[in-house]
Amino acid sequence: MYDFVPAPLPSLHKWRKFFISRGVPEPRIQELLIYIKPLVKNRVPVIFNLEHLGRLLGRKTGYLAKIINSNEHFYRSFQIPKKNGAHRIINAPYPSLLECQRWINDNILSIVKIHDCAKGYLKNTSIIDHVEPHLGNNVVLLLDLKDFFPNITINRIIPVFRNLGYSQQVSLALSKICTLNDILPQGAASSPSLSNIICNRLDKRIACYSEKNDINYTRYADDLCFSSKHIEPHKIKMILKIINSEGFLINSSKYRLLGPQSSQKIITGINISNGAMKISNTYKRELSLAMYCIKKFGIRSHLQKLKIRDTYYLDSLYGKINYWLNIESTNKKAKFYKMFVRSLMQTYEP
Repeated sequence: MYDFVPAPLPSLHKWRKFFISRGVPEPRIQELLIYIKPLVKNRVPVIFNLEHLGRLLGRKTGYLAKIINSNEHFYRSFQIPKKNGAHRIINAPYPSLLECQRWINDNILSIVKIHDCAKGYLKNTSIIDHVEPHLGNNVVLLLDLKDFFPNITINRIIPVFRNLGYSQQVSLALSKICTLNDILPQGAASSPSLSNIICNRLDKRIACYSEKNDINYTRYADDLCFSSKHIEPHKIKMILKIINSEGFLINSSKYRLLGPQSSQKIITGINISNGAMKISNTYKRELSLAMYCIKKFGIRSHLQKLKIRDTYYLDSLYGKINYWLNIESTNKKAKFYKMFVRSLMQTYEP
């Protein structure tokens, strides 16, 4: 039947015509149209079952069954260093699974409306959109959501698809494709969008409270930023209460309350102390040190010395330099670093 299913987003009328042409009895047509109606309303592809999903993804049903039952076999894991010396685990899906996640992201997740306060993982937005609303304010409160992706479990993901109108079976299958061991993996193509969708209610509640109390609020992934002339302790307590009630935890080691007397106000690596955006000196020093070591000892020796096995290290470095240039577009040192790393990316083989 699925060889002849209409394009993913036809109208209810076209679906009825299709079912009639396939000889489907009228009572069954009515059942199918009841299922289809919310999906059409939400402008997402109609998916009846696992076999139909496989057709849309270009995968056999057996392949999807393997993902649902043991998706750990479809990932490779590696570590990247954090600023504090610890390591962040990245779980990268193999290409066959990555393609499925991209399809889900592009055809389903990207349709869902994200709250205006969310500034990360979105087209036509950048870190600048996260920082700019806080320029010129006396007080800045910075919060970090602890274990952001791992804290988003499949029990929170399934309702995302159910709310769009998908059946429990289809929602479970879609959720399994997007998770690793039932949690949101850092490295999956669908994880950024899902994290934003799941944070919608959190963003709505915090934004509503902040607006009533003359506080600016933005969120960039797991980084929450608040600013105002004054942010009293009882208001901070209420914000923390909202966050906890939404199933998230605060990383206490990254809690920052920066007042008028603070020597620097730095938001996600951007210094706003003087009412303008500038990359922090710490960020520049860390990048400059990495570039110095690579130029002096070579990229391979540099990675061995730091015990880094990340094949995407240069991509990460390149992204950090682009981040610098997004804020300081005319910085000559950053421009040179970008050219240098780009040349390394063309010649270096891990």
